[in-house]
Amino acid sequence: MRQVSLNMAFATIVTCLALISLYVSFGYSFESSYFPRILSAFIALLGVFFLVRIQLSKPVTGQEEEDTLDLRAQGVAAATVFLGVAGYGLALAVVNFELATALFLAAFMLFLGQRNPGLIIAVSAGTTAILYGIFFEFLGVSRLESFFFQ
Repeated sequence: MRQVSLNMAFATIVTCLALISLYVSFGYSFESSYFPRILSAFIALLGVFFLVRIQLSKPVTGQEEEDTLDLRAQGVAAATVFLGVAGYGLALAVVNFELATALFLAAFMLFLGQRNPGLIIAVSAGTTAILYGIFFEFLGVSRLESFFFQ
């Protein structure tokens, strides 16, 4: 039951923060706040969906959820994710967006247990291409300058 309470608190906090961010983004001009508005609305929608899912899947009274996850494994996983994202941020400054993103995705797919090289390459390249199209072509975000590539 404790996990359900924690999930409810998390979903409520995320939804509230997204709604506050959405409200604040309307204080800026449309051109500079288009992406934050969409992102805030999307996160708020996901928070609401999570709240609804929690309500619909509450365990039957008397059934206790078992905490079977090892705290040490959780710590290692959290540290790995943090270091991976930090490494990705550094890679963006050293090499260009495309290479850093493809390598980041491939590394995390390997970390998560995917061993099919064709699938890793396809997903990494495809996701990188989609993100490139969304951010640099559709939204017009300026590209980051990198140390080796311009």
